[in-house]
Amino acid sequence: MPDAFIDANVLIHALRQGEAARAAIRSIRAGGEALVHSITIAELVAGASTRKELTAVQQMVSTFRHVVPDESDIRRSLALQERHALRHSVEWGDCVLAATSMRLRVWVCTRDRHFAVLRGVRVIEPY
Repeated sequence: MPDAFIDANVLIHALRQGEAARAAIRSIRAGGEALVHSITIAELVAGASTRKELTAVQQMVSTFRHVVPDESDIRRSLALQERHALRHSVEWGDCVLAATSMRLRVWVCTRDRHFAVLRGVRVIEPY
């Protein structure tokens, strides 16, 4: 498989002992690099409700290469959100991840159907 960002929904499933999510991550790593976006890390940290959950998140994301958006990603994400937020309920975090993936020409491994409306984003449906 090619290099890909692993989206929060796949990582959450993997954290909850989801074998399908873990297999998808292994498959990406077998043929490319598995990346995690700073937006995704923020989503996971915000979703942790206990110290144990936060530690599990920190341990998991430490195994990926972290990517931070640049100014062009922020500009493109705002344009994407303006275009898609009302009609498709696409959230800004997804737009930032999409913009960064387009700039780097990497895939997004996600179960989030919102990415389908974002032209130019290459999506891997993990399971």
